[in-house]
Amino acid sequence: MTSETEANTVPWVKDKGAKYAYAYDPGQKFMRALNLSGFPTAWLVDATGTVVWQGHPSSLQESVIESALNGALLKPLWDWPKEAASIKKPLAKRQMAAALKEAEKLAATNQEIAAIKDAIAAVIAGRLSGLKKLKDEGNALDASNTAAAIAKDCAGLPEAEEATTIQKEIAADPKLKAVMDAQASVRKLRDKEPKDEKEIKSALKKLKKIAEEHADTAAAREADAFSAELNQALAPKGG
Repeated sequence: MTSETEANTVPWVKDKGAKYAYAYDPGQKFMRALNLSGFPTAWLVDATGTVVWQGHPSSLQESVIESALNGALLKPLWDWPKEAASIKKPLAKRQMAAALKEAEKLAATNQEIAAIKDAIAAVIAGRLSGLKKLKDEGNALDASNTAAAIAKDCAGLPEAEEATTIQKEIAADPKLKAVMDAQASVRKLRDKEPKDEKEIKSALKKLKKIAEEHADTAAAREADAFSAELNQALAPKGG
């Protein structure tokens, strides 16, 4: 996305050999609508369609990308053969059991669709693997949310039952439940987007308390990360 004119952008794209999509934002209307502070700004969307990261591309860590790729299809839907049309519809609705069933039915007579069937199965397995990793890392809130999504999307499959079991285990564990609630509090503070000095200092006080009460947990890590951002916002601007 650029606020530059086509006359300035096209020569740059040709010179740099840029292969990614781009668009024009005259007057920075789109930028203001999304409350962006500048360009470039990137978003990372995971295999479930959830925005999991936003910021300057240079600060995007490889580990974050790898995590978001977990459960992603290796081949985009628009590159699938026309014979796979009946698989796309349930897959677009995240009805994984129906998509897998349809793929299994067609795979017997079409080798390319057999590969698609394996890919869908890998997506399901990958999402469950990612869920278990979140739980093992103590990321209770994302694990619980992911478990609920898998249980819904994979209804009728064994993975849905396993995800539901994990979600119940988190809810029944007092320590994980406390971490989950603390994570939710941090994210609520972030959603409020404190801007002036009074709001920022109030948020910092609450974040410090969360970090101290839930030391060495995912909640503390999130609180510390947001505190660092807010402290940076408070820092005097160099001239």
